[in-house]
Amino acid sequence: MIILSNCGFLLPAADQRIVGCSIIFAVLVAINVVSTFSPNYAPISRINIAHASNAESFVSQVATGKGTVAITAFGFRNNLGVARVTLFNSENGFPDQPKDAFQTASVSITEGKADIIFNEIPFGTYAVGIFHDENSNTQMDKNFLGIPTEGYGASMDARGKLGPPSFEDAKFVVDKEIVKIEIRMVY
Repeated sequence: MIILSNCGFLLPAADQRIVGCSIIFAVLVAINVVSTFSPNYAPISRINIAHASNAESFVSQVATGKGTVAITAFGFRNNLGVARVTLFNSENGFPDQPKDAFQTASVSITEGKADIIFNEIPFGTYAVGIFHDENSNTQMDKNFLGIPTEGYGASMDARGKLGPPSFEDAKFVVDKEIVKIEIRMVY
């Protein structure tokens, strides 16, 4: 449980502190971040918010049922090309059909790592697929047997047995402000 104290620093005038705290508290109660009916009403603790805009962004994003998915993919064998990332909200097309993805991104690779941010993602169940497009041809290159010759990965480090991983094995839930995912690349 979070208990607010001295949130007047968000407003410059002393006489506006009570109003400002009341509004923030009412919003947090409405979205179940703060409970007013706790039998274990604990000593006061603080929420440290550096900027009012961050607080407003957090409250509005959570209140609208949206979050941020922050992905770090690591283990790239080199920095050539780009990381192609797909965010799916269903098993349809996962992981290798970007046209069926909820969102896609292409990001550069630095020191064997790529960081990807998907903002304003509605709360729900998702899975991420990623591949290292070393030659920047926008497709996963494979050998004559159909085995990938470029690196790949999936959320939850899901691995397929004789093919790509399943959505079920790679799924995760977005139900808070920030969901962090780490993906280890496989070659």
